[in-house]
Amino acid sequence: MESVAATTVLGHRWGWLFALSVMQIIAGCIAIASPIIASLAAVAVFGAVLILTAVIQLIHAFKVKAWPRSAWYGLGGVLYAIAGLMVALNPIGGAVGAFLLIGWPADALWIVGLLLGINLIFTGVMYAALALAARSSRPAVAA
Repeated sequence: MESVAATTVLGHRWGWLFALSVMQIIAGCIAIASPIIASLAAVAVFGAVLILTAVIQLIHAFKVKAWPRSAWYGLGGVLYAIAGLMVALNPIGGAVGAFLLIGWPADALWIVGLLLGINLIFTGVMYAALALAARSSRPAVAA
């Protein structure tokens, strides 16, 4: 039922979804071809997400000053910002530090890029199948 609803809603926009799927498959192949660079890119994106989270959390902490623990909430935002800047500015150090924290050897940097590439390829194939199903479920236009 849900797939029928999804293909009906996507019917006239199937081309955009198909283009996204092709881009994801290409990005996945590139990530598999150079997994260390893909790992560093993923870590840099994670740092940017931490910085964005910090900004939102700090804004929210200043908006809810009446909240008893808003100072701790704001401090958490500052810590997110520091961690995000450290990871975004030094993705190698961030990746190696994360690997050491979870017990992986530091030379396993390639595994994240490989898994990212596999994920991108499988997601791209799934989106391509959904786009083609949406294209075939479009109602016929009367001439």
